[in-house]
Amino acid sequence: RLEEMNKDYGTDMLISQSTLSKLKKGAFVVRPIDVVHLRSAPGNKAEVVYQVLAPSGKSNSSKGGRLKPVARRHAQAMILYRKREFAKAADLFAQVNLQMQEILGVESDPASVLMAKRCFAYAETPPR
Repeated sequence: RLEEMNKDYGTDMLISQSTLSKLKKGAFVVRPIDVVHLRSAPGNKAEVVYQVLAPSGKSNSSKGGRLKPVARRHAQAMILYRKREFAKAADLFAQVNLQMQEILGVESDPASVLMAKRCFAYAETPPR
């Protein structure tokens, strides 16, 4: 399921909360990507899935060091998203996209773009 989700979010490595809890704390820069149902059995709750961005790195100039503030901003956007503060969340996701473009030299950050688009849609027509 997580492998399939990588295509949807434009990511390379998604992990579950369970896997995250097994990693050495602080060893990797991760960001929450979405809250989804990973198991289809009745009664299973939605859980947060995370993207592993990079090893943490020892300095602020390392890739991991530069990605830490972006991961924190993405996490803040997810908190706003879950609080249904969609306009504020969309602004933060847009900032994440710009930072990821700058740090990684990519055209866009598909995960933050997808979440920003979802926030714009939900701001207009909130989900029930």
